[in-house]
Amino acid sequence: MEPYAVELLRDPADPAWNGVLALYESAFPKNERRDSETVRRMAAERPEMEFYRVCAVPGGAFAGLVVLWRLGDFTYLEHLAVSPGLRNGGVGRWILDWVGRTSDGFLLLEVEPEGTTPMAARRIGYYRRNGYEIISRDYLQFPYRDGDTPLPLWLMGKGPCTPEQLDARVACLRRHLFGRESLD
Repeated sequence: MEPYAVELLRDPADPAWNGVLALYESAFPKNERRDSETVRRMAAERPEMEFYRVCAVPGGAFAGLVVLWRLGDFTYLEHLAVSPGLRNGGVGRWILDWVGRTSDGFLLLEVEPEGTTPMAARRIGYYRRNGYEIISRDYLQFPYRDGDTPLPLWLMGKGPCTPEQLDARVACLRRHLFGRESLD
């Protein structure tokens, strides 16, 4: 029996959103996430976006969240957060393993560049211990809100990926998440 269960959230009226969005908003700075209403709407309208609530089994205690985009030959892990009281207890590793088991092809995620925050190096090390490698140090995340500036991040991936494949995947990612491939 798995120690955790995942629940796909689609219905914007589902009361499970309340606790999940509280963690989402506290775990990610405003410039690294969407507003809550946009998230609910996109989860309902965009089948390639999957917003999961992770709960402990048995009991159903809320353990974390993961937001995935299934985009053809790769899966983009947009957000992963663990409830504060359960951090450093294996929940994040279990979520990453689950993502790997349920995804076809390459896995892609973004991280803050080493040296930008006190946690950046720890996160990079964490993902490396879970099989991810830095594949680009030259990446700009498009802004989630009008008026915000692009965010310089690094890309990490798990699985084979040529430079040409990475370019195509980044273009696909930007089209699906932001509706455009360039900042122009």
